[in-house]
Amino acid sequence: AWTALDNNSFQLTHLPYGKHEILLQGQGQGLRYSEAPLSVLVFVPKPFYLRGWFIALVLAGLVVGIRQYFLRKTQVLRKQQLLLEALVAERTEQIQSDKQLIEQQATELQALNEAQSRFFANISHELRTPLTLIKGPLSRLIQKNGVPKDKQHLLQLIQKNSHALERRINELLDLSKLDSHQLAIVEQNIELTSFTSRMAALFESNAVQKGIELSVIQQTAPSYALLDKDKVETVLFNFLSNALKFTPAGGRITLELNITENRLLWSVSDTGCGISEQELPRIFDRFYQAPTSRNTVEAGTGIGLALCRELAQLLEGRIWAESRLDQGSIFHLELPYNSAKAGSIVPPIPPVATTAGAPPSGPAEAVQGSIL
Repeated sequence: AWTALDNNSFQLTHLPYGKHEILLQGQGQGLRYSEAPLSVLVFVPKPFYLRGWFIALVLAGLVVGIRQYFLRKTQVLRKQQLLLEALVAERTEQIQSDKQLIEQQATELQALNEAQSRFFANISHELRTPLTLIKGPLSRLIQKNGVPKDKQHLLQLIQKNSHALERRINELLDLSKLDSHQLAIVEQNIELTSFTSRMAALFESNAVQKGIELSVIQQTAPSYALLDKDKVETVLFNFLSNALKFTPAGGRITLELNITENRLLWSVSDTGCGISEQELPRIFDRFYQAPTSRNTVEAGTGIGLALCRELAQLLEGRIWAESRLDQGSIFHLELPYNSAKAGSIVPPIPPVATTAGAPPSGPAEAVQGSIL
């Protein structure tokens, strides 16, 4: 299409890249156009950034840059891998070294435990022999007529302490047997109410001397169970002994037995000095003594409660304690209830004098036996 111009100059813009032909036709006198138009060839070059060589150069640069990036990344990852492998090798070597050290220490510890158990067993046997030789003549002296009352009292005190020493020796023997897995379970068919009353009766005179009220709460109807009497007796003896030790004059100690369909639960509560929350989880550890017990005149050895826990576990039961500092403690022994019938029963022991009015602890009527 032809475009008329108002003057003799013109300007072309926005021409596409490439070659173009421009036809010019002039108008002379008489307003007649020239017969043959003038042809002008125009070339519009592309900018450098659109030229092939530049695009090829850019693509080559991108390829080289990407390659260098991945090479660099690979080198970094390789270095990290080497460092990680070296660290793993170092840690593995350290673990192997620690493992060997732990195994060596475990072997040494096992040897020490075995040596300790043998020591306990040997020294216990060595102590039992002279103790037995002391107890025999001592019993004959106590039973002998004509012994003055003041001497009789001293002899009974000696006998009492000899029994306490014998119990400590037996605890050491039991610990050594537990360590060597040689402590057998010997079940007997026992009557629970008389057994519980007898345990409390063992501490009656001591409670009277200290001015402590000692009572028993249990059902009155006889109940029979298959139990390892000696081991249960050991646990309850420790509970009652500790309660008596840490309860001041004028305080109270209660031994309670609750019987359910399949569980037996003995509880010993006192109004003694109690145990702090920080010390409570550790009182069943071997040879551990709470600060309260270390400050008493009658501080223990740290064996009794540890033995109680291990005996309870051996009997497929458990023990635990509840306590508040300066308010008292409650120690519990829970065992499976393997009920039995009357028959070959441990000879019943006369129950402690009882007073009515205690809350029921089972289907049968409950009664509180007040020793003091």
